[in-house]
Amino acid sequence: MAESTPTPSSLDGVTSLYRRFRPNRFAELRGQDHVVRALQGAVKNDRVSHAYLFSGPRGTGKTTTARILAKALNCENPVDGDACDKCASCISITRGSSLDVTELDAASNNGVDDIREITAGAWHGTPGRWKVYIFDEVHQLTIVSHTLISSLVHEEQEKQRQLEFSRRHSTVKIQLTVMRVTNVRAVFQSLEVHLLT
Repeated sequence: MAESTPTPSSLDGVTSLYRRFRPNRFAELRGQDHVVRALQGAVKNDRVSHAYLFSGPRGTGKTTTARILAKALNCENPVDGDACDKCASCISITRGSSLDVTELDAASNNGVDDIREITAGAWHGTPGRWKVYIFDEVHQLTIVSHTLISSLVHEEQEKQRQLEFSRRHSTVKIQLTVMRVTNVRAVFQSLEVHLLT
């Protein structure tokens, strides 16, 4: 089993356990082999879709997988569709300081202004090959926020940018976004305890 590289923290050397041992590469991700095969194959064969919708129970690795995909897409030295986790791009994504990856926790930032701030910066260039947006808990956004994201997905499809969604529950509000994600959806399975040890 591959060892996870500890994730640096800005809190005076204090890092929570889930961040310290979070997988940083597809090779380290456990219990979601079907998702890893699909995403790693898409990166390796340069057949990446413009948007992904990850859904599944809490704690199954949706957001972690989105971050790993962001690394693989922007890695300077990818190996078989997986990130090297050693280049400057991978390190900056791990630290959360990359200009290529924008993450929004929709559980607490679910208003129109939060989405407008992201869409306003969508047109700025970044050093990486892909600009990745991760919307965690996207089902908690307001209807107007969903509309803004949908327009961004539609416009970004032409510009080869990457949008990733992570959600825990299916809701009616998400339907508008799902319709424009063009059938690329990863459903995460519940994890068995023995997979984590």
